[in-house]
Amino acid sequence: MTSHKKHKKYKQKKQDKRNIIKSCVIAIPIGTLYYIFINRACLSITEHVTTQDKLNKIILLSLFSGIFGLIMAFKIFGNNKSKLYNRSLKYGLIFGSILVLIDNIMYNWNNVSNTIKMLFIGFILLFISIMTYKIK
Repeated sequence: MTSHKKHKKYKQKKQDKRNIIKSCVIAIPIGTLYYIFINRACLSITEHVTTQDKLNKIILLSLFSGIFGLIMAFKIFGNNKSKLYNRSLKYGLIFGSILVLIDNIMYNWNNVSNTIKMLFIGFILLFISIMTYKIK
């Protein structure tokens, strides 16, 4: 390999690292806005509901919106062959979805009904199973 090809390859790797860092920096506000949007949507949807029922509905909405965000991140914005491929949106939706799931579900874990706990653990098991097949 000539020195020109080595230099070109080194320059490409350096550019890729910059792009990943830039994508991560842009992804943080995207994820934060997704998190805020989901929280406000849950509160406005459950505005006229009783306390325990409201908590259960907020948790269910958070669970489904977190999973929906992860599906969008991997299937729509994470597929290199898709016209909608966008690394920043992918990382942002992953960050925001994980934030929604951790904040709304783990914070209220003691107050949540056993059915919702079972659903949440089942979805986590399903997600981990899917990711292990993707890694191979």
